[in-house]
Amino acid sequence: MKNYQEPYQYLIFIFGDFKNNDKIVELIASQISVFIDKKTYLKYNYGDYGVVIHFQSHFNFYNLRDHVHVVLEKVVPQYFLMERPKSFYAFMPPELKLNLFDLHEENNDTNKTNVNFKDFTNIMDNFLINIASTFDKDIFLEENMENMFNNIMLKVESEEKHIPTIDELLEKIKDKGLESLTDNEKQILDEYSKS
Repeated sequence: MKNYQEPYQYLIFIFGDFKNNDKIVELIASQISVFIDKKTYLKYNYGDYGVVIHFQSHFNFYNLRDHVHVVLEKVVPQYFLMERPKSFYAFMPPELKLNLFDLHEENNDTNKTNVNFKDFTNIMDNFLINIASTFDKDIFLEENMENMFNNIMLKVESEEKHIPTIDELLEKIKDKGLESLTDNEKQILDEYSKS
């Protein structure tokens, strides 16, 4: 029987030129929403040169990091992913702050600065219809969008693969030595040592 793991809360800070580029921000948020705890909402707000995304997930940091990197690596010039610290301060208008950090309440007004993605399937259907009707076929964003969807689906499918237990990792070290561990296995071992 698996022990229940409380979900983690994460923040992603993305830096880039988002001026007049609502569609790419919506696409990024929808891609990240694949990983959220389905009992909560993904929240984000953005301005011309940055996006902040707040969400809750059952993915541990190392698994989430790899997925987020697939989503963002070719779309934005710079981003930071972190577990939400216990103590931190955010300076922004109070209504944005209340909305951004409340993952259990749906937005009343889904406008440019805040959108929730509770029902991912319906939102993605609507989003794809809107994208298809508004984008020129030759624009680079469509190609990026297709690559992002393909990459993310491959990663989600591969999520089913086996994550070794601490006993399996220790047995491998005993049989083949520490150098036989892959980078991913070393990260998993490091995570086990912290818990």
